[in-house]
Amino acid sequence: MHFKIRTFIDGSGNELSVLVDENNHPLFWPNVFATMEFRSKSPKTLSAALRALGMFELWRESKELPSSNDLASGTTLSIHDAEALAMFLQLTRPAQDEEALTNAAISKRKVIRLESVRKSNINKNNSKRYAGKLEAANRIRWVAKYLEYLRDRSISVTSNRAEQQNLERKANVAIKRLRRLTPRVSTGTGDESLVGIDDDIIRHIGDTLNPLNTSPQNNPFGSDFLRARNHLIWSILAETGMRREEMVKLKVDDVDYSTHRIRIRESKTLPRTVPISDKTAQAFHNFIMNHWSKLQAKATAHGRLFIGENGSPLQNGTVNLVFSRIREGIADVPQNLTPHTLRRSWNERYSARIDALPTQQRPSESEELQIRNRLMGWSDRSQMGARYAKRHIQRKADSIAEDLTNTLAAPEVKTDDKQSS
Repeated sequence: MHFKIRTFIDGSGNELSVLVDENNHPLFWPNVFATMEFRSKSPKTLSAALRALGMFELWRESKELPSSNDLASGTTLSIHDAEALAMFLQLTRPAQDEEALTNAAISKRKVIRLESVRKSNINKNNSKRYAGKLEAANRIRWVAKYLEYLRDRSISVTSNRAEQQNLERKANVAIKRLRRLTPRVSTGTGDESLVGIDDDIIRHIGDTLNPLNTSPQNNPFGSDFLRARNHLIWSILAETGMRREEMVKLKVDDVDYSTHRIRIRESKTLPRTVPISDKTAQAFHNFIMNHWSKLQAKATAHGRLFIGENGSPLQNGTVNLVFSRIREGIADVPQNLTPHTLRRSWNERYSARIDALPTQQRPSESEELQIRNRLMGWSDRSQMGARYAKRHIQRKADSIAEDLTNTLAAPEVKTDDKQSS
């Protein structure tokens, strides 16, 4: 049996993905779960989660275990199934195919393949048998959530309280075991990956991208439309720290020009509302009035704010190309500049702003973390805010240590007591 991901664009310009079988029929329970759980997340996250569910279906079919419909109706996996599933989800795709064929040969010898990730022949001599720890951990978490969803579904259709408790107990044994086998992913000392760029560089790029700057030697974008749109892209990302995926999904109605607020409705993590400056609000107004509204209504019926010159919704890849042009066309721009670099820069600016507040106005450490998490769209339990705060503290420690080193290295100034008396 084959499983694969089908991706398409709906009438509103949204990218959607579904998990289908060999006959291109959508799998009911995996798609219902993914739609409910990941509908506000990025298309990339949705597709990755569906691939993990496809891997689960591949493993389940190869083992001839109960279907998702059975699992939603009261059947449960055993603790031994959970251990085998955890091992399977940690394999690379070729190794999963090999494992599935082995399982199938033991049963009815039917060939089962999942081709949502790659279409290649099985290589039994593949030296890389295991996927990266982070990827494997995500797969296990997504499948564990799916099993929890099916567990809750099976409990809801059972009216007898004793049966409900028995179902929950039996299902939890396997789910808890699966979660315990999630690879531990250490962030190590990877704080360097959180480094942004200086505010002076951000302002320099913003000034260069100003639509009024039409010099081809400076502004790397030629048409009036592209200059206005790309300047707005830069301003919003720099001021809000939102993700690229969140920005491309913004609709015109999400921007409130009068209050200078943007509502981020479609997010990888949490929806939220963020402020923008007067200058950026005016850039939004100018782009809408001078360019967006001039296109035919049919071309912009999707309502997306960021579009191509023909009205089609902007894609992530186009944003990457914009940043590539910025790196190549503007002097003194760091080569590590990406949309996510501006998110890191926002966090550094936030930390510096908190430090600059008078002691009596400064929020507590927990309040600072909650504010950061809310503005970045992270949950209260997220560790990302703490990582950025840690990075800022390390930079401050390095600066203080450098000052101490320079003080020690500086020659001591001696005064002549006799001459001064």
